[in-house]
Amino acid sequence: MSNKNKVAVVGGAGHIGLPFSCFIASMGYEVMIIDNNVDALKKINNNEPPFFEEGLEDYIKNANKNNLNTDTNIKNVNNHKYLIVTLGTSSEQVEIDKFRELISELIEFASPDSFLILRSTVTINEINKINADKLLNEKNIQLFYCPERIAEGKSLNEIKDLPQIIGSKDPDDASSIVKFFETLNIKTFVTSLENAAFLKLFTNAYR
Repeated sequence: MSNKNKVAVVGGAGHIGLPFSCFIASMGYEVMIIDNNVDALKKINNNEPPFFEEGLEDYIKNANKNNLNTDTNIKNVNNHKYLIVTLGTSSEQVEIDKFRELISELIEFASPDSFLILRSTVTINEINKINADKLLNEKNIQLFYCPERIAEGKSLNEIKDLPQIIGSKDPDDASSIVKFFETLNIKTFVTSLENAAFLKLFTNAYR
């Protein structure tokens, strides 16, 4: 069975992930939210936003009627073409270790030839470490850094209006992810991983 329209959003019940998950679902993709926040998932399944976001309740209701599912088990990212990480990050070592562990598990259970898309704030050193992962390369999983730049409360508007930065190891070979965002009617700007990481930090300083 083809997985080309299947998207798994890790951390998808949070402020970054949920609006994006619902927006993707509204564009016809089959979306699986993976999150360990059971209370938030229950609210989502009951059409209740777990936090305030303008227009989110209607998006959740429509997504639940069609193609949005939730789960707590990261193993269920298998058979998804697009794996999107939207977890909040921190400079604390314990949080960095948790992030690294999650990425390792994600790579372990990901299907070969899938796309790993990071939307959280991640340093270029961390991005390069992921890109050098032996299993990631053996499974031909392509890594892209596509940082979010949205303001909480206005996410659903800004997702559509702000061009998406796409950081790629080879900017000349990012057409697959450009096409993905084009199907969402989102304009894109393709650059290197280093530039994407810098632009994310620059944006954080002025939001």
